[in-house]
Amino acid sequence: MIQFEWRDLVWIVAVAAAVGGLLLAFLRFKLAGDFAKAPDLAALTGRVGMIEQRVAQMPNHEDLRALQSRVGDLERGVAVVAEKVSGVAEIMKRVEHQTNLLVHHQLREGSGG
Repeated sequence: MIQFEWRDLVWIVAVAAAVGGLLLAFLRFKLAGDFAKAPDLAALTGRVGMIEQRVAQMPNHEDLRALQSRVGDLERGVAVVAEKVSGVAEIMKRVEHQTNLLVHHQLREGSGG
């Protein structure tokens, strides 16, 4: 069995503490850039909070479904109005034709009389 004197134990503990300190210092140096600083985290926390608020105010699935239904109703209404306008345009063409005939008739009667 190996016998250690207190000087040997002190030397082993001192070397272990020095090696451990150097290892800790090295790890801290290497990992210093990998972790965010507290002020950076506070700024990011504020930004995430604002984004969460905006997302919470966005329309959900039911809102979008209701909007889709309203847009569909509007499209059908516009189609009806378009048909009516098209019908009025046809009537206006007929009225214009009749008016042209009347004007030509009046001009012929006015020049012949």
